[in-house]
Amino acid sequence: MLRVIPWLIAFLLLTIAAERVEFARISMGPNAGIRVLAHAWALTISLLVSLVYQGIGLMLFGISMLSLAIWLIMHDVARNTIKQTGVTRYMAACILFGYVWLLVAATILLFGVPESQEAYDAVVHAIFLGYTFSMIMAHATTILPAVLKIDLPHRATFWAPIILLQIALIVRIWIGDGLGIQAGWQIGGVLGVIAILLFAITA
Repeated sequence: MLRVIPWLIAFLLLTIAAERVEFARISMGPNAGIRVLAHAWALTISLLVSLVYQGIGLMLFGISMLSLAIWLIMHDVARNTIKQTGVTRYMAACILFGYVWLLVAATILLFGVPESQEAYDAVVHAIFLGYTFSMIMAHATTILPAVLKIDLPHRATFWAPIILLQIALIVRIWIGDGLGIQAGWQIGGVLGVIAILLFAITA
């Protein structure tokens, strides 16, 4: 799985990053697509290197992830729309939460192969829950109506699952992985499941 997970991460990371560029092309500038493509090549090359030199490849992967995350944070319209109200602020907050967890995962990978249980757990949860689900929650009010042909108006209750998800990840990654307290893994895991179910119910 240590060899498979980085490829799954790259798929989700680039899919969502490209979607953000599509949504925020005006604020990111005309060269945004080219820059995402350059990061995509950097990530792909690092993955290929990891097939032979796993440690070096994953360090390069972490550097590429970190570079992409910093570029997205600096140029995403969410930095400005967080100051607004209603659904606009909600979406911006979710997006910025996602970028923070992307930074966490990238930083861990800078140290090479996440062989320890704690490092592996932190990377997996930071990406697949922190980054991916924060982005899913951010765009649910725009994408689900388009795909499912249903109305999904924003309500204040949408804040509950996204905030609970962030708490769950902090408990799991900081207390569980960082401090090595098993109860942190268990409590964080349960809170994460509740957050996702609560999001489905709320939507």
